Amino acid sequence: MRTTQSGSSPSFLADTLTYANRVKLFSRTDWIVYVAWVGMMFGLLFSVSAFFLVGYVNGVSYPPYVW
Repeated sequence: MRTTQSGSSPSFLADTLTYANRVKLFSRTDWIVYVAWVGMMFGLLFSVSAFFLVGYVNGVSYPPYVW
């Protein structure tokens, strides 16, 4: 499968502004799903960070590719 781009592709800034403007159209269900997803992403960030921090504090020597 091959994708092609048209000559006038919108910029990242234009895409971001379009997304931000569409937030106004969110329904209650959209907000619940969005907040749950963001919460899970933060939970993943904090749990992985805590895992590495506990290891670091206890003297674990992580290989360079971990960082």
